[in-house]
Formats: sequence, structure tokens, C-alpha cells
Amino acid sequence: MSQKKEYDLDGLCIDLKQFGKFQILQTFLISWPTVVESFSLLQMVFLGYTPDHQCKDLSEEQLSIYNVTSYDDINYEKCHINIFRGLKNVTDELSCINGHNYSANKDISFVIE
Repeated sequence: MSQKKEYDLDGLCIDLKQFGKFQILQTFLISWPTVVESFSLLQMVFLGYTPDHQCKDLSEEQLSIYNVTSYDDINYEKCHINIFRGLKNVTDELSCINGHNYSANKDISFVIE
């Protein structure tokens, strides 16, 4: 008959000093490339898709605040609003103060495609 040998795993872990400097360094060196790679893959979620857009129209109140007349020409672009003053031959540039209009629905995103 064979004899059963019993091992004391708790005693073995205590004798081996559990988790030392070498194990910490080795775990860090193995895990670090995974962390770096995950961030580079995750950036595509936020940078992968940009829908067409332009600035929202100015309200009647805002048109009166900026003294826009019927002689002036307003161009709504992606990042700013150009107001060409026809009588003065001057162009004023405003930021998109009312936000943006997007060509795609709000529910469509790169994440769910």
C-alpha cells in the first residue's frame, strides 16, 4: 500500500515569505504593457468618429445684441460664426455661443456601430 503524504500549504507560504520585491517587480513588468495598450485601444472610442456639424443659429435677441442688420451676411461654420458687415466691409468672428447642430442623430455613436 502507498502512504499518503500530507503537505501543509500554509506553512509552505510562510516559509517562502509570500509576495516579495521580485514578485512585485515581475507583476509590474508583465502588467505595464497591457495597461499602455488598453489606453491606446480605448482612444478610438472617443476619437474614432466625428459627425458633420456647424454652429447653431443665433436667436433674434442675440442678433440685436451684435447689431446684425439686413445688410449683413451670416455664415455658420464648424467652429465659429462669421458676420460680414456689408456696409463697413468688416468681418466679425464669434465662437459657437449656442452650441452645435449635428448632421447625425444624438443616439448614433462610434461605440454602438
